[in-house]
Amino acid sequence: MNRRFTAYVASSKELAGTKGVSWELPVSPDGTIDKSLAWNLTQMAGATPPPTVWLRHLGPDPNTLMALNEKHIADGLPPIQPKALSSGWQELIKAAVIDRIYISRNQPGSIANSIIRPLKALATCARNAEPWELTKDHLELAHTIAGRVQKSGKLGDDILGVVRILIDANLLADHCPLSSKNKQRRDHPRNTKVIRRRLEDRQEAKKLPTERAFWEAVKIAWTEHPQSFLDLQKFAMIKVLVMCGFRGNEAARIPVDWKRWREYTDTHGRNAGEAGGIGSSLMLRHFAEKQRVVGADSIALYETAQHIPAKFETPLIETLDDIADKTAPLRQRLKKQIETGRIFPEFRSDQLVPITEVYTRLTGDPFVYEDDQRDAVIRRYRESLTPSIFEDIKERQEHLKRLGSPLVKNVRVYLGKKLGMSIKRHAPFRDCNGTRRSELKRKSADYSSDKFLIGELEEFLQQAIRSKLSDTDPFRFSDGSLLNASDMLFLAPKRALAEERNDSICDITRYAFVGRVTLEDLLKSLGAGSSLPSLFVKYGDSDEARILKMGTHQFRHLQNTELFRLGVADTIITKRFNRRSVAQSHEYDHRTLAEDLDSIDVPKVAEHLLTGKAREVFRLIAGGKAHGPIVDEFKRIQIEEGDEAAFVFLATEADGFHTTPYGHCINSFTVEPCPKALECFNGCRHLTASGLPEHTRNLKDLQKRYKTLLESLDSHLAPEGAKRNMRIHAEQRLKAIEHILATVPGNAVFPEGENLLDPIKSKRTGPFHETAR
Repeated sequence: MNRRFTAYVASSKELAGTKGVSWELPVSPDGTIDKSLAWNLTQMAGATPPPTVWLRHLGPDPNTLMALNEKHIADGLPPIQPKALSSGWQELIKAAVIDRIYISRNQPGSIANSIIRPLKALATCARNAEPWELTKDHLELAHTIAGRVQKSGKLGDDILGVVRILIDANLLADHCPLSSKNKQRRDHPRNTKVIRRRLEDRQEAKKLPTERAFWEAVKIAWTEHPQSFLDLQKFAMIKVLVMCGFRGNEAARIPVDWKRWREYTDTHGRNAGEAGGIGSSLMLRHFAEKQRVVGADSIALYETAQHIPAKFETPLIETLDDIADKTAPLRQRLKKQIETGRIFPEFRSDQLVPITEVYTRLTGDPFVYEDDQRDAVIRRYRESLTPSIFEDIKERQEHLKRLGSPLVKNVRVYLGKKLGMSIKRHAPFRDCNGTRRSELKRKSADYSSDKFLIGELEEFLQQAIRSKLSDTDPFRFSDGSLLNASDMLFLAPKRALAEERNDSICDITRYAFVGRVTLEDLLKSLGAGSSLPSLFVKYGDSDEARILKMGTHQFRHLQNTELFRLGVADTIITKRFNRRSVAQSHEYDHRTLAEDLDSIDVPKVAEHLLTGKAREVFRLIAGGKAHGPIVDEFKRIQIEEGDEAAFVFLATEADGFHTTPYGHCINSFTVEPCPKALECFNGCRHLTASGLPEHTRNLKDLQKRYKTLLESLDSHLAPEGAKRNMRIHAEQRLKAIEHILATVPGNAVFPEGENLLDPIKSKRTGPFHETAR
């Protein structure tokens, strides 16, 4: 065993002990850890649930194992059976988790996705090799298999990343370093600029939403009527993503007290609006992510505010104020629950309450007694989603009770089975006289007339349905102060199956379990895997629309790119998106090559000189997209004689810029036309790759013809000497064509080639010319 590996594990084990974390985790043969012993990473990190992230499986990564077995079967090898990882890999994963939680202070979700999963995927591919026995072959296999699991390449990048920051950084393997900063996989580049060969090509276009998905999401959020209370909030979140470009978690964690106004005055203290300026502007208070400095806590909230463009002020205020009004009953209940520590603060603990009073509070279903107007009432609520309607429903239900209307079947099913018998602990039913029912009488009992002692019921629910309890844990600021969950804007009935699954509605004025609407809820609504239908499925008006998917972060990439395209300064973009450096903003720049060129401004001193071709040539030069004699001379004059002289030269000589069938040529043809204009692909030093679609098509057509010629040459009836010369000629040109296709647009294709403009020099052999022997 590698001694550094032993030391790393021992250090983490010691740290776990000081934090009261049990290091030993009994693992079943398939790698499962009993939930009572599993590590609650959210709790360990001091983060605020939901979600709650667990470490309760130390077996192979299922999807990686599936892809690996597919390869094994294709290679004629037996499939690998799932089993727990070796002790070495288990120790490494646990040590890495402790390190990342207590030393690096990472978010639990980040640890699960970027540390635990890639380590399990790597262990799956390493098979019998322990962590310290890893080689580059293991890493190469894991990266290849990861590419099959995730076409986007993220899992493969995460594997390379965890090897670099964990295994190589701590020298945990005998063959370190296993990764190289300079080695980039060609099939899955990450955070690197790729060659754009056509004007319509973008950098990392997959990070942008498809046009159809984006406009479908906009159509749904702005024009469709939400069918449920939760959908109303998801619509609002999508609007925030579109207007503000927030990260998903930033949108989900907007506080109810979000509105901030900044007033502007002139030098005399008057409102600037009275003097023709801007009198006030709106800012959205929120909690920005990725603001942690080295050594700080990544779990703590970082408060900031984003300026809202004037055109978005009214729609944003209308959207968020509507959410605040309609979530007010949930917020009031949650606030009382936090203050009292109880589930039903509206009752005394010693109060005996009929089951019919508790049923709606437990399920959200407002229909306790049968009502022939039920469907009409549901439609009325869904038309406005106004909470005050539930008071009318409650009064109508009281009236039906007095008339002797029978209980709805769902009430009996819930009380008799779901609450009374299907969980490990029996609910503390009391009969109509207040006497506690014995265990023997419960199964056959008619619970409809029973009652609950509120204190007993609360104690029972705390144990029986923990995952359904309200989200009462506070958030923490970096200064140690707290923000209650009730201060968040987006609140919803937690696991309210009456509305989400049973095609009913949820009485948010009485339902006892209140949760925050989280990033996970939003991701699922946009199609990120869920048993519930996405918004595209529920509101799409065609089969094509219903299969759409997109990610929350794609809105951010799109807005960033649009701001670049519209000429907004990168410093302003950086400030808007709460970034620490301008370089980070350029990672979100996905403009096309054509948009990049259009964004290059012509200096004012040259505006009257550079027109037509001259202006286009200048933009190509400024963007580093053009090379050649004119470019070289322009740069020399600019250095030696100044900008104005250089612009005069360019205006005079720009006629030399023209397009051949195979690329651009920047050379002066004022005096004499080029005798090789249709053969410049054959090694001319003046040819510059353009990346234009029509040039690419011409080159590929030419490439195909020469390949066909080479394939059919052997069957040709010409003499062998002639066929040999034809083969050499075709191979030379095919090699040249392939070289053009591989050249970065804007670069000279044959910088050391011949000047084919010179009819004498063009007779010499160039870099792709060989004399037939």
